[in-house]
Amino acid sequence: MAFVVQVFMEDKWWDATIVDFVEENRTDKHGSRPFMLAKIGYRVYCDAAFSIKRDSKQRYFIGFGESRDEYIPLYSPRICAIPQERYQHYEEMINNKIENLKKEVETV
Repeated sequence: MAFVVQVFMEDKWWDATIVDFVEENRTDKHGSRPFMLAKIGYRVYCDAAFSIKRDSKQRYFIGFGESRDEYIPLYSPRICAIPQERYQHYEEMINNKIENLKKEVETV
C-alpha cells in the first residue's frame, strides 16, 4: 500500500509517495535499537491519462523517477500528511479529465 505525503526537499514541499518501509538498526549512546525508515518516492501515482512516465513496475506517475528515491526516518519533520486541498486538486484534475472525455464521446 502506498501513502501520499508531502516531503521537504531543496527548500520546497513536494507531493510524494511512501513506497516502502524498512527497519534499520542504529547505534547511539544508549545502545543499538531499530528505527523505521520510509522509502520516499518523489512522485504520485495516477491514471495513464495524466502521465506518460512509468516506474519499474509499469505504474504511471507524476513527479520524479525512482533514481530520486530516498530513505527518511519516519519521525523526521521533513515528512507530513498531505493537506486536504491537495487531495481536492487531484480529484478536480480527474473529474475534469472525465468531463472532457464525455464531451469527446458526445461529439463523435
